[in-house]
Amino acid sequence: MTGTPHGRLDRIEAAIEGINSTLEAIATDFLRPAFQQTVENRNSFVAVDQRLERVATVLADTTIKQDAIAAGVAANVSAIAANERRFENLLNELRADRTEHRQRCDEIQRKAEEDRKRADSDRAAQMQVIQSLLLELTRTNGNVNTMSSGVNALRDRVDTLEQAS
Repeated sequence: MTGTPHGRLDRIEAAIEGINSTLEAIATDFLRPAFQQTVENRNSFVAVDQRLERVATVLADTTIKQDAIAAGVAANVSAIAANERRFENLLNELRADRTEHRQRCDEIQRKAEEDRKRADSDRAAQMQVIQSLLLELTRTNGNVNTMSSGVNALRDRVDTLEQAS
């Protein structure tokens, strides 16, 4: 190994320079893309984290809305059940009222029929009495022609009275 120490140092320095250049090339070719990928990954993670926070907020809001809807549904279910009970009660009352009304109508019709029969019977009895009175009047009076006009007048009068009543 010949040469000066100074020459050797120059070669060592040149070799170190070469190694440094190689290391810089390695860093540039391999480490820089890895570093850039790390930065991109970190940015992606930050973006994903922000999205997750928004999703969590939306989920919390949705949960609150679902709870409110569930409370509303429960209230509606209770109201529907109460309305169904009320409807059943009203329907039962209506059926009872209808039965009572039918009974009353039947009773009124029965009484009306009895009253009509009684009135017909009374009218027939009155007609018999009137006819008996007219016959007696005719016998008492003796004048058939005069009585005839009187009977007609009485009949007309009886008809008028019957129509008036």
